[in-house]
Amino acid sequence: MIEIIPAILTDDNAVLKSQLKQAEEFGAQTVQIDFTDGKFVDSKTLSPDELDAFAVSDNTLTLEAHLMVQNPERYFATLYSLGFNRVSAHMEAMEEPNRIIREMREYGMEIGFAINPKTPIEDIKAQMHDIDFVLLLSVTPGAQGRRFERETLNKIREIRKNDKDITIEIDGGIKKDNITDISLAGANRIVIGSGIWKSDNPKDEYESLNQLVAI
Repeated sequence: MIEIIPAILTDDNAVLKSQLKQAEEFGAQTVQIDFTDGKFVDSKTLSPDELDAFAVSDNTLTLEAHLMVQNPERYFATLYSLGFNRVSAHMEAMEEPNRIIREMREYGMEIGFAINPKTPIEDIKAQMHDIDFVLLLSVTPGAQGRRFERETLNKIREIRKNDKDITIEIDGGIKKDNITDISLAGANRIVIGSGIWKSDNPKDEYESLNQLVAI
């Protein structure tokens, strides 16, 4: 089964609350909230410490945090207290990946390691058996609306060839014209931000995208 996950990237708690409610009304099971710090990437969103706790708790969604930040470990306790179920952090932001895994495990959250488009999958192979999912960025991170980099399809295929069971999540530039190729390559979770929120009717777009990967 392939899950489509709406992504929220914002510096405004009102937008966050609105999009969480809309995603719940779509019938989404999971929402990814993106966090950027203006250091690991140029843009800056709300930090976990700035989230409206009521906004993120007043729904039935599985909450996933995508940490595009330096020193991601400083947010684990806050995310846990807010009720997040999954956390992904960038391999490029880690000096000691194994320590990050140990710290994440202390909070009982599902662990993902994310890598940017130019980062080879060899960089995460040593940790792949210790994490729950791999998050492949198919655009340079930091903003929604960037163009999908098709080389990411080869990364999906290579990981899937070597590991039939690991969950592969892909995020960035995903729309109707490439989502079928992504699903056929072997991704389990497909994260979509602007492809949903910038459409004329986000609910209809979410439903249409789901139909394209229904198998």
